[in-house]
Amino acid sequence: MTNLSYGELAKELKSVQDQLAAEGSRCQKLESQIAAARKRLESAGSLENELEVLHQHISQVEETIATTQRRKSGGVWKWVAGSTEVSDDE
Repeated sequence: MTNLSYGELAKELKSVQDQLAAEGSRCQKLESQIAAARKRLESAGSLENELEVLHQHISQVEETIATTQRRKSGGVWKWVAGSTEVSDDE
């Protein structure tokens, strides 16, 4: 290594310290962005779970409606028997 003067070494040290500080700042910014992204992912996971529960609820309601309509209609046999009763819901 060549002989550098104290001034040149001090200048080089200052430059390296500035670069280190800039990298530290960049690292903190990235860590903050990662934390924000994790929160969004957790929120998305919660929303996904809630959506799944709602889909299950909708399926149950649709199944209940279909069952109720089948019971009310009586099908072809009710028509063949000549039933002309009208339910309260119609």
